[in-house]
Amino acid sequence: MTFNHPYPPLATREELADRIVAALDIAGAVSSTLRLPSEAGLYDDAHHKMWVIDQMVRVLVGNDEAYEKWIESFEYGEDGPHTYKWDKGIAP
Repeated sequence: MTFNHPYPPLATREELADRIVAALDIAGAVSSTLRLPSEAGLYDDAHHKMWVIDQMVRVLVGNDEAYEKWIESFEYGEDGPHTYKWDKGIAP
């Protein structure tokens, strides 16, 4: 007798492996991002803190193209592009 499960399998082994790798990449990015404020965020000046935030964004988005798109999205507002200005800060 063959049992036909009413639901398809959630994922193949390959899909699960890809999801695990993606999760590890995310965990690595989060870990790298959380190290930045403890290593470079100890300076009092706002422009240094802004640099740390900018570096955190760069790590989280993953690459230069995604970073530029994120900046465009950040700067877009009710008055169109460049409504807001992203400050990259100054490295400590």
